[in-house]
Amino acid sequence: MQQGIVIEDAFSEDVNVRGSQYVWIPVGKFTKDDGTESNEIVLGRYTFNTSNGTPTLQQAAYTEEKPENYKNTVVIDSYYSELSTYREGINSNWEDGQNATAYNLEAWVNSVKENGGYYIGRYEASYASGSNIANYKASSKVSKGFSGDSMSYTPGTLWNFITQLNASKVALNTYEDSSNGIKSDLMNSYAWDTAIVYIQEAGNTNYANKIGNSINSNLANTGTGLDEVCKINDIAANCTEMTTEYSSYYSYAGNYRVFPCVSRGGYCGDSVGYTTYRYKFASDSNYNEYRAVSFRLTLYLE
Repeated sequence: MQQGIVIEDAFSEDVNVRGSQYVWIPVGKFTKDDGTESNEIVLGRYTFNTSNGTPTLQQAAYTEEKPENYKNTVVIDSYYSELSTYREGINSNWEDGQNATAYNLEAWVNSVKENGGYYIGRYEASYASGSNIANYKASSKVSKGFSGDSMSYTPGTLWNFITQLNASKVALNTYEDSSNGIKSDLMNSYAWDTAIVYIQEAGNTNYANKIGNSINSNLANTGTGLDEVCKINDIAANCTEMTTEYSSYYSYAGNYRVFPCVSRGGYCGDSVGYTTYRYKFASDSNYNEYRAVSFRLTLYLE
């Protein structure tokens, strides 16, 4: 468990999705390699000490007293909340600067409760298949290439140009037709933060504060060994990753709010962002200065 448990998709009808790998994130306690038990891992949204990475729980997804605590709008660092009611994204007027939220946060949290954990993509997403945003699917595999100019829709290509709105759609599409109850979604803030708590509890001290360009200064294929902890690749570096977390911070472009969503993680070449950093991001933007904007799936049983 301390080194990470990996499962591989062997059943998808889509051959380009088949073979994707996901890593188990335990909630509760797990047995370390030396036979001792870990501390209790609480499914929650956290902040992390910027010197030593110590996590501080800001919102538990559930407690005995409050089994639906994830439905409360708890704001972290003045701006950031995880909304529990699904919305697809920006409306036609951008009038309230919407992001895309978790499709079914209740089902995801209940699955974690029932199963004692959840899965996240071992790798940042790669293009798998599809001809447009209505049917695009992603894979979680070692990527076969990437472009520094625009997205190349060739199976296996690192998906390093994507908006938060489209990342949400692709994440939902990927296992939409699954016959075994598996569902996929874009990473939410509970999934991201709890994964970092687990990674550090497994012995990776202060991983919360890994700076992107301390690992790689240039964009790379996923799974190249630059950043792997507990079998999970590129959380701290390579691409910043879109999530379903909401940012109430905004500036105006004309009459429109432009920073309603949140991306996470350090990315190549960036000397400021780190693993747990929350970036204010425009939900319709698909690039940063390093052309390194991606996403990662989380799985649950519905």
